[in-house]
Amino acid sequence: MKKLIILLTLSLFFIAGCSQEESIDKEDISDSISDGMTIEEALQIAEESDCTEKGELTNNYMYNDNSKTWWIDIEMREEFKKDYCNPACVVSEDNTVEINWRCTGAII
Repeated sequence: MKKLIILLTLSLFFIAGCSQEESIDKEDISDSISDGMTIEEALQIAEESDCTEKGELTNNYMYNDNSKTWWIDIEMREEFKKDYCNPACVVSEDNTVEINWRCTGAII
């Protein structure tokens, strides 16, 4: 019985550690991540796009080196929210911008 309790406890710690999300501050990102566009440039482009017409940009963002895009999370206004979606403003190094809804399709 003790082994089972220990195993379950360790499993919960492992799962909790794997699912933690960290917020990234602008100061933590080196300009060397993107050779073509800094996060400051991406944020300026995003501020002038549909992204801010439908929601507010957050401090959570990441750079995708494969697609050469900055992904900036958006807190959507109530009238634009979609169920089971976690939208991001995607800014490409070619200066295009789009909202990616990142919908799961999962029904709770």
